[in-house]
Amino acid sequence: MVKCTKGQVRRLKTALRWKIPAEQRQRIQMVLLRESGMTQPLIAAAMGVSLSTVNRAHMATAESRRSSRDPVADASART
Repeated sequence: MVKCTKGQVRRLKTALRWKIPAEQRQRIQMVLLRESGMTQPLIAAAMGVSLSTVNRAHMATAESRRSSRDPVADASART
């Protein structure tokens, strides 16, 4: 499932080189695995987390992309 652009994937891979908290690093890795074509159940099994955690990580990334493109969605998220 490809939802990120090439630039977004590149920025996520770059973020993995930064010094970031382990939880944030794990969520970025989950999104990158999902973008590479792995299914959510496989990612959950491989990383030892629940399926809902994988879904939340992917949905949080999708939400941040949508709010950055749509000022209306961003304004409604703040209220």
